[in-house]
Amino acid sequence: MNFLTKTLAATACAAAFVLAAPAAFASTVTVKVNGIDPGTVMKVDVNTGTGTNWQSTSVGAQHVTVTGHSGSSVLDGLTSPLLTWCVELTESVSKGASYTYTVVESVTASWVDSVLKLFTAHSADLTAGTKTQQTTAAAAMQMAIWDLVYGDDYNVKTGKVKEQAGSGGTAAFNNAANLANSWLSDIKSGKDTAIGWQVVQLESDGYYKRGKWVPGAQDLITFVQVSEVPLPGAALLFLSALGFGSLARRKQAAKSPLAC
Repeated sequence: MNFLTKTLAATACAAAFVLAAPAAFASTVTVKVNGIDPGTVMKVDVNTGTGTNWQSTSVGAQHVTVTGHSGSSVLDGLTSPLLTWCVELTESVSKGASYTYTVVESVTASWVDSVLKLFTAHSADLTAGTKTQQTTAAAAMQMAIWDLVYGDDYNVKTGKVKEQAGSGGTAAFNNAANLANSWLSDIKSGKDTAIGWQVVQLESDGYYKRGKWVPGAQDLITFVQVSEVPLPGAALLFLSALGFGSLARRKQAAKSPLAC
């Protein structure tokens, strides 16, 4: 997960969201975690039940590189780093380490539509403006995704999943939190729509070994462009920056977008 500088305690708790069951011959990918860029360090409450468990972590855009795969999935052929986002607070990944994930292309969790609305409305903010503005947007995107995934209260400072200022500074935290809350307010009010994107989940399950629970890697999501129509040059540049330029062109040529 986005906890790159601190390994969290293992947990046998089930994830707080429901996924589509993988197919009998599910595709898997092996990815290397490159780290978070851009992002800012803040404190996150990783205890989604009663009480709090504050951990210091970098919050922002998690980049991974696909280094291998088994079976066929929408992620085949990607060579550029892939932009991903954490959807699981109870597991972790480490910078520089490699993990094998099941690729879930049909995610049916209740949060999918809201997360798609978020990304549709604000994905362009991730590459707009100054580096500071991009960092704020990336942190806000991750914070808002956590809030939506855990069925929270449309406020990243309260509820089941909440954040507070850390070593990244109070100003950086407040800027990201206020931006995330404004985005969540738009979703709550029905202002945003989900158009042209699909959520793809990288799923890793824990398992028991000799009576002990071995945690999986943190589940991640990424977004795939599914529009059939030719994308404008600016959009292709944006996708290229996220590692999806060649994929978008391939899918347009094939005229076979994935079903959302």
